[in-house]
Amino acid sequence: MIDDPLPSFPAELLTAEVGTIAGTARQYSITIKLLPFHDGEETINETLRIDKLPLLAERIEELPGRQWAFPSNPQPGYVETSIYMWTVHNPIEVESIRFGKIENGYIEAELQTRFVFEYEGGHSNLNKTFTLPLKIES
Repeated sequence: MIDDPLPSFPAELLTAEVGTIAGTARQYSITIKLLPFHDGEETINETLRIDKLPLLAERIEELPGRQWAFPSNPQPGYVETSIYMWTVHNPIEVESIRFGKIENGYIEAELQTRFVFEYEGGHSNLNKTFTLPLKIES
């Protein structure tokens, strides 16, 4: 008997226009406000929050041009958040973060993520890149 493949989730539903970054001394937090969407079952209105990022920079002004890669859970040093969909919390692994220039109170960021929907969500896992400006908060 062949197992039926898990349904895939449409990556285009996961969009964000802006986020925030705050923190100092190697303890940063990033939030990414997803645009609300309907997945056919429910309306999702979520903000991804990534806390205690161990970025080796004392100040946000030191981040441009730098990139960090993180191991997958359960390896030490993994970075994770989650999204609540289908009545469960679905883990999201942050695989890497790359920072661009700072301009007008924002820093450009690219986050490579992996939505681990197979854990409880009943859908196949999804790799998703978010490229967006992060508002610098004090």
